[in-house]
Amino acid sequence: MPKPTLERLLIPVSVPCYDWKDSNGETSRKTVIISPIRIIESGNGNIQISWGCSRGAFCKDQKCRYSHAAEQDT
Repeated sequence: MPKPTLERLLIPVSVPCYDWKDSNGETSRKTVIISPIRIIESGNGNIQISWGCSRGAFCKDQKCRYSHAAEQDT
């Protein structure tokens, strides 16, 4: 099996989110896009990739790593 390239690993992905919460706390299913938002290459060849969700700014789920809910409450 061929080794995946960095370009292949960085392709945004459309996925269902079953835990999206609105401002009333109601959970619903949404289609979201998870994509790289920051790529940092250090001098020693290590690469750090940060991912983001297309609906992260609007989701109120405190437990989701892509939601901005925790930032909005501070």
